[in-house]
Amino acid sequence: IEVSRGAVDAMIGLYLNEAEIQFPEDAVKVTESQHRIMQIDSVVVSSKVTNSDFEFFGDIKNLPTPVRITLGDPIQEYLEQFKLRIEDGAKKDDQNIKKMKRDQKGVIITSTFNAMNWLEDPEYADMIEVSTEPIVSRSYFLAFSKKSKFSKQEIEQIWNQIAKNREDYVYPIKIFAKY
Repeated sequence: IEVSRGAVDAMIGLYLNEAEIQFPEDAVKVTESQHRIMQIDSVVVSSKVTNSDFEFFGDIKNLPTPVRITLGDPIQEYLEQFKLRIEDGAKKDDQNIKKMKRDQKGVIITSTFNAMNWLEDPEYADMIEVSTEPIVSRSYFLAFSKKSKFSKQEIEQIWNQIAKNREDYVYPIKIFAKY
């Protein structure tokens, strides 16, 4: 909302209204935009205890339920078409992993970052399985307001610099480390 009103020049965004926001040209045409800041895969985390024979190979209809996602995750709209029981009340993924540990059922849809952290955490490592195939992969962009003080040429230069910097392994880690 702040970007569309012009209150800020730009923000890192995922699903934004094209009528109000400037995206890189390839943002809506390809799965992995060359101008993305980074690509984040969402994976399926399941319980080894109750879903020991479950492995995700892309068949969303057969996900064990409940499917836990965080509140406001844009994947919810996609998952609803499969008529799965979705729990979307958690504000953070850490709440979902605690619920799965307690209930010993269902799965969590989360970023690979969260899943890998849980695999390294002794509290969760032995109880979870993480899918190797992502359920979805999303590009994150620096999107500009159409009311931005930056010229179209300056915005293009910024996106091109992002494309160059993104190839540096440390660059996206520095940007998202605090999130």
